[in-house]
Amino acid sequence: MTFALKILPTNQRPRDIGSKIRSHRDTHYWNWSTEGRVNSNKTSEHVDAIIELLDEKQGAIYKLQEQGCQIDIFCFWSFDGQGVISLPTNTMGQLVKLGIGVHWDVYYDDETE
Repeated sequence: MTFALKILPTNQRPRDIGSKIRSHRDTHYWNWSTEGRVNSNKTSEHVDAIIELLDEKQGAIYKLQEQGCQIDIFCFWSFDGQGVISLPTNTMGQLVKLGIGVHWDVYYDDETE
């Protein structure tokens, strides 16, 4: 991924066929995080930063996907009270063009115990 995209990862882990942990044994892992790079609590601004980073790399992304790489965006979201997660339609259109899905890992901080 690093060579194909010409982007240094935040984290990476090569596949380890000897590992007892399935995700380590079966797949490579490559991650680029917006943490510390995007100062916003809006999901759309973090996703837009990733799209901007990948803007000129559509061909490389397609080649990686053809080789079996799964490329997704995972968003961590923690809130208390009411919250809204949304993406503008132009952002969704850019994600579709790149063939990239978005997943949310949502945590509710309930301080009323």
